[in-house]
Amino acid sequence: MQPDALTVSAQKLIPFILMAYVVCICIEMVIGKLIARKLYDFDDTLHNLVMFFVNRMMGGLGGAFMFAILAGVANYVPWKLTGTIGIVATFLIVDLLFYLQHRVFHSDSIFAPFHEIHHTSEQYNFTTTLRASVFLPFINPIFYAPAILFGCDPVTVIICFSLIQVYQFFLHTQLIPHLGPFEGLVNTPSTHRVHHGNRREQYESNLGGVLLVWDRIFRSYAVEKPDLVFGIKGSKPEANFFVAQVKPFVCYAKRWIKRSDSRFS
Repeated sequence: MQPDALTVSAQKLIPFILMAYVVCICIEMVIGKLIARKLYDFDDTLHNLVMFFVNRMMGGLGGAFMFAILAGVANYVPWKLTGTIGIVATFLIVDLLFYLQHRVFHSDSIFAPFHEIHHTSEQYNFTTTLRASVFLPFINPIFYAPAILFGCDPVTVIICFSLIQVYQFFLHTQLIPHLGPFEGLVNTPSTHRVHHGNRREQYESNLGGVLLVWDRIFRSYAVEKPDLVFGIKGSKPEANFFVAQVKPFVCYAKRWIKRSDSRFS
């Protein structure tokens, strides 16, 4: 299948993916009520949905920006990955780059604030996936441009990246238990719950997108334990959308200034 055909197929899937999101959220809410377990908080869920709709509105701009950068880089790369092997290779490369990006996000680097908001919720349900920075799409090209240097097609890179994002949605639930032989091979709700724990050794583990082989290779794999607490220790989620989006950057700037002052004092 060629990139143009992939693009058309991907676009046709979008309404079905969104419908699947809505169905899964509704089912999770109902099950939570039936088993008397508080899986959703109204304010938190509303906050996540607002972020999702704002990100959807900005998604076209972010996607166009990412494609422009990747296509620009591709103009200088004479070799191309083609056919089914090319698509499989592109997916593996993008999944590895997702891991590396995620690892950078969880370091104390200038990129950390772009991802921090995703971890601020003290709830863990399907809507947690939708909690993301509106600025994130504009730095994604930095991390995925290397795929083009391997000969990957820009459109295929974006589609693979999008599919990983869709897969990630289904990891954000407390209702799916340990999945036995799949654990440690692919990312599962169990391993991703660990990643949303509020202790450093938890949120710096299980960073893979779909495959956890990268976590195995780079020694960041961890199994789920029963004492999980979600969120960021010492930090409460912001109720105001604009404050929530900007606060991680302000906090990072304060830490950077404090470190700079201590170096020169």
